[in-house]
Amino acid sequence: MQQQANLVRARPLPRTEDLRFDLLLAAVPTTTAPEATEQKSNRLLSGETPGACNRTPRTRWSTISEDGLERPGETSTGKASPKSKDGNTAANGYSSIGHHRGSTQPPTVPPPKSLPETTSNPNPTHISPFREIHRIDAAAVRHDQITAIADDYIRRGIPLLVSNVTSSWGRFATESQGVSSIESKMDWDQSLLSLDWMVEKMGGTVLQVRDVAAGRDTPRTVSEFVDYIRRRSSVMGKGTSDLDPMTLTAESNRVGESSHSLTVSGEQRSQKVMSSAHSVDEPLLYGKDILCPPEWTEYLNNHLPEYFQYKGPNDLVTALPKRLQPDNLMVYIGVDKTHTPAHTDICGAVGHNIMLWAEPNSTSFWFIAASGDEHKFAKLCSQNGGSLHTDSYVCPVDVLATADFPLYVAEQRPGDFIIVPPNCPHQVVNKGGITMKAAWNRMTLSALETCFSQVLPVYRLYFKQEVYRIKTVIHRLLHYMANLATVRLGRDSGTTTYEQFPPSTILSRLPNPVFLQEFLRALSLYRASLKDEWIDERFAEQTLHLSSITALPSRFAMAPDQIERYADASTSPHCRSCNICRADIWNRGYTCKLCAASQDESDEEFDACLYCYAHGRSCKHGVENLVMCEYFPMPQLLAELEEAVSTFEELRRSAAASGDEDQIPGPCLIECDLNNDHGGNYSVASIARYRERIRQIGLSTSCHACKSSKNLA
Repeated sequence: MQQQANLVRARPLPRTEDLRFDLLLAAVPTTTAPEATEQKSNRLLSGETPGACNRTPRTRWSTISEDGLERPGETSTGKASPKSKDGNTAANGYSSIGHHRGSTQPPTVPPPKSLPETTSNPNPTHISPFREIHRIDAAAVRHDQITAIADDYIRRGIPLLVSNVTSSWGRFATESQGVSSIESKMDWDQSLLSLDWMVEKMGGTVLQVRDVAAGRDTPRTVSEFVDYIRRRSSVMGKGTSDLDPMTLTAESNRVGESSHSLTVSGEQRSQKVMSSAHSVDEPLLYGKDILCPPEWTEYLNNHLPEYFQYKGPNDLVTALPKRLQPDNLMVYIGVDKTHTPAHTDICGAVGHNIMLWAEPNSTSFWFIAASGDEHKFAKLCSQNGGSLHTDSYVCPVDVLATADFPLYVAEQRPGDFIIVPPNCPHQVVNKGGITMKAAWNRMTLSALETCFSQVLPVYRLYFKQEVYRIKTVIHRLLHYMANLATVRLGRDSGTTTYEQFPPSTILSRLPNPVFLQEFLRALSLYRASLKDEWIDERFAEQTLHLSSITALPSRFAMAPDQIERYADASTSPHCRSCNICRADIWNRGYTCKLCAASQDESDEEFDACLYCYAHGRSCKHGVENLVMCEYFPMPQLLAELEEAVSTFEELRRSAAASGDEDQIPGPCLIECDLNNDHGGNYSVASIARYRERIRQIGLSTSCHACKSSKNLA
């Protein structure tokens, strides 16, 4: 291995436009100096947080400087990196995490490494942004320590890869203390998790598989699709890619363009790589977003720690009623050059992806940006004619190489489990023969905060569907945590009109200081949700100077008790979405009575969210026929906030009296008065109601930007 690594280093570095995927990872030094290993310690076992995972690795080529990028040939102190006996640079200062079973010494976990800069870069001062994703061996580290490390990486917004999962994680059992333990250890059942099983059990099921070149879905039965990928893989050489994937260049970086224009070397160009007529006549198909069979779902959840389980005790999507819970455990089956375009996972949720099986020499390459760099990644895409938010653009590697932010790269093999933190842009390209992966998302409290503040505004801009119904999750989470707090106070939590969380949720096991911190975060999110849909009683009075209205008719008053209830408020609340921007309608929105009463079969009931109404969007009947409706009266929802704040304070005082005073949060400073008292930051509901009333009255208003007057009636 050392000789091979040295051979790779001896090669001249490839030009950016010819940078091969295999060289991208092969050029990384993988050995660690013995003297560096001796200095490593198990921080988790000593009670410290695993925050040392991002300490600067001292590699032959690079070090991390103050600007976050890596400088070749120097340590962070500006001196040359010390060499070990085998010629590699010592990773001094890096602490190992985890514990090897049956060993008194902690294992050495290789630190993240930087890839060498390319020689063709016109800017010689630019440093390569590529870094290898940090790996943890599931066979060498206990699963409970892996979950602690994963939690730390997710908080820091950095991806993580856990290898050998399918051979190291057996069936899990939940102990009485609520901690998962491995009940049995064995390789995962490949007879179940296989293409043959899919053909036998669901061969006639129709799938919507992606035509990569056309960028659209096409129907195929499971049997037809499996026959197709096996035939295509055999054409590629029984799992060995004749078209060794090179850098995705600008020649082929968008869905809808030819998938065969990937850059290849002159020698490969002269080869007859596609001898079968199938390669010419058949489109390149990708089994993308295939709903996971129930048998596989159960098997995966039984063989994963509960921290990672799909719709498990650490997934807040279980806050939703069954009728509203989305199914997002998907199977991906692809061959050479199939890919998933650049994107962020749905609603800022945590992403998980396990390669269940693959043919020999078949892998997937991942390119992931940290969660704090999504705007930089989006800008990089837009500067090259693509978009991060349309799920149709694969950013070329020669473009990625110019990034001024870190990009984490991994070659995923069978058994590799990749964890993607909330709002991390990433793209995946498959190489070689057939690969089969399972992927799902998990909603956490941090993901809720990220989604509410960062993701939902982008979704409204691009009219992307809000699958998770974030405000509904927040509302029900507050109910659950208030009930838990009441139980901790020794009182009956009472009855509620909402279905309960599963009783084994991780939230219920938190100690009081940590639980109170999480409770406070849920309270803040719920107040922000209420504020969005609250009509400020003083809005009209405080905005008179902004409009051409000279007198305020009495009928302008915004009386909340006059707002109609949705027709399905008592039967299936929170199930409506905006027909314009596809946003979730949590409590308040607008509906068109003419569309609902229409006898025309082409007409459907039309709903608009508060944002779209405030922007003047409507159905064909016009904004004047849209009427504000709500599921529950806002005073009722405000009373729930006040009660939850009171419960929080009571539990906080009780915890302080029991001796946890140094660890619990301070008094709750959340203001339950939702009327704006600072001026200028009015809720979208107030603006929408304001525009609704002046339209009804027939008055004109002036644009705040150009000051021109416009009649809104």
